[in-house]
Amino acid sequence: MYKFIDAHCHLTAPVQSVENGGYICNATRPSDWSCVLKFAEQNKNVAPCVGVHPWYVASAIGNWAQDMRDILIATPNAMVGEIGLDCARDNIAMQMSVFITQIELAAQLHRAIHVHCVRAWDKIAQIFRTQKFTLPVVFHGFHGNAQIVKMMSDLCDAYFSVSNADTDKMRNVILAIPRDKILVESDKNMGIGTRAIIRTMAQIAQIKSISESEITQNALQVIKNGQIGTDAFIIR
Repeated sequence: MYKFIDAHCHLTAPVQSVENGGYICNATRPSDWSCVLKFAEQNKNVAPCVGVHPWYVASAIGNWAQDMRDILIATPNAMVGEIGLDCARDNIAMQMSVFITQIELAAQLHRAIHVHCVRAWDKIAQIFRTQKFTLPVVFHGFHGNAQIVKMMSDLCDAYFSVSNADTDKMRNVILAIPRDKILVESDKNMGIGTRAIIRTMAQIAQIKSISESEITQNALQVIKNGQIGTDAFIIR
């Protein structure tokens, strides 16, 4: 029985090992791609993602897109993330260019994507209307509403990852997410948020009258879009 999968975490500080669950670890800029990939290679319960976060689009210089393509081809189980749009920042045109390039790479190489969105649902919706992306799209740190859940679910194979179920608003959000599209995350350094994830999984299961293992299985559906599937992903 799988314990849990942290659907969105990072490698922001040294980690010796993570043996208490599964982890989808997102890079945020080219300078940390190699660290995430190396750690995932050493820990088969870690699924790596490489991407350029909207906060760090200025780091997307030179041949970054070709470098990213080369990495994805060389690492068949790597997904694309963390990518997205953040309208709290003032460089949205650059963000959109980098975001679209990464979506196109993910589509070409058949990889799921992990998306950061801040006040940009209309822009992201328009991009997906144009791109017709058919692979899983994980909207991480989700705290939107039922209308956004429906809109994105109509446009793509949308999954929604939450980090808490402690408020009435979040309980209503959780109720709006389809049972086979809900994930749980820490958005913390790998392994740090284990206790919170286990508590949130239990809360989600109670709110939606589902089993905790269903939430883990949802994450595996995302992970298996890597071309070698779940065979290389081992939860210890």
